[in-house]
Amino acid sequence: MGSSDSEDSGNPHITVVVNPEDLYAACTTACTPERCGNATVRPLEPPLVERGQPGQFIPFEVTKRDPVIRDLPATPIDLLFRYMPQEMAESWAQLTNEAPRSRVGPRQRHSREN
Repeated sequence: MGSSDSEDSGNPHITVVVNPEDLYAACTTACTPERCGNATVRPLEPPLVERGQPGQFIPFEVTKRDPVIRDLPATPIDLLFRYMPQEMAESWAQLTNEAPRSRVGPRQRHSREN
């Protein structure tokens, strides 16, 4: 601890020294940060597709087909399982059932068990 620092100041000071050779290894020629394998660095390359002038939007062709209206599943849980694997719901139920009970118990006399 330096002579000007006091122990009761509450704000510890950290000094970081960056050597020029470390800075050279941490930056590319375009002064973009270098990460492991360049995984998070955006490449400095031109876009692959040329952009058109404003107002020149050309929509793609969609083939005409008759609308199909499907019936809902018989129960709400079947609707849920249409979008979520049943094994996932079973694992959630198992984790919930195996969780330790609260030591406090219900907060009110006629409330459900926590």
